[in-house]
Amino acid sequence: MSALKIAVVGSHPDPEGSGFADACRALGAECARCRHTLVTGPGKSTVVADRFFLEGFAQEARRARPGLKVIQYQPVVPLDSETSTKPYRPEGVEFEQRRSTGPRWTTNSLNRAVESDVVLFVCGGEGSERIGYGASFLHKPVVPVPHFGGTAREVWVSERRFLESSGLPNGALNVLENPWSHDSPAGVIELCQLLVKHNPYRTSSGPLLWLVSTLLLLLGAWATLLHYGEAGSPILVFTAVVIISSLIGTLTREIWNFGNGKALRARNLVQRAGISLGVSFVVFVSALSSALVFGGNIYQLQPEAMVAGVLMLSAVVLPASAFSDVAFRRLKGEEIL
Repeated sequence: MSALKIAVVGSHPDPEGSGFADACRALGAECARCRHTLVTGPGKSTVVADRFFLEGFAQEARRARPGLKVIQYQPVVPLDSETSTKPYRPEGVEFEQRRSTGPRWTTNSLNRAVESDVVLFVCGGEGSERIGYGASFLHKPVVPVPHFGGTAREVWVSERRFLESSGLPNGALNVLENPWSHDSPAGVIELCQLLVKHNPYRTSSGPLLWLVSTLLLLLGAWATLLHYGEAGSPILVFTAVVIISSLIGTLTREIWNFGNGKALRARNLVQRAGISLGVSFVVFVSALSSALVFGGNIYQLQPEAMVAGVLMLSAVVLPASAFSDVAFRRLKGEEIL
């Protein structure tokens, strides 16, 4: 994969004692090994992640890795004094200085998020939390490292379910769930690369047009069955109605989810359609069994009865398919399934 711009945010009140500093150095070194570009703030403070990322990045760059670059954002107006924001620039790295569009540190971090491909968020306080959530509105993926507490852990708890359903390869998020280890830095940077490739925050009108077009075709097929189905076998007509109504319900819900900012993943769509079809056929078999038990003969239905049957099946299957996958996922989240 081509080199990424990785924005770094976060801080810790006890960086050395907590292991935060060593973890950030290791992450910075891994960024250098992968030849990514860091996007940081001044890095002058000894409690911010930028400082330790730069140390690890520069140390690895001096090991025969020339040409590595850091984009360093400097506040327009220092908050305390000029010396407090004098940038930290270790040797061995090419620095490109940028000016923030505002005087506050949150603005500085937001500028970094805009510049980057992905935001790497370690520990941190309220300002980092705002960037962690705000980056998603910029369609930038966020990797919150929860191992050292802070608001990164809160963002991870909040975003975990969304990331799990965003179409990432199986096991991709294990690095954030398992205890921190020697292999964790490589896993975190690999996750950054995966999230840029499968960005769940990116929006596009293409999937929506595909969903709407498919939905219109299915509605046309349903209308055809309603008007001309009486000429066919009732079993085949009702089976087709169940399938089409189930898919209409599933696609309607996907369009609703997409409109509310949720990512569309083909694997998830197939899974939800499968659940909906399964529930719909249970409804269909139950209805068919009831008709047979009470002496009905579905092979001798009149046209009016066929139309009524199509409408009744559709009225039951459509909402069942639209909400069945939601019910299953809620049960799973409560560890009932």
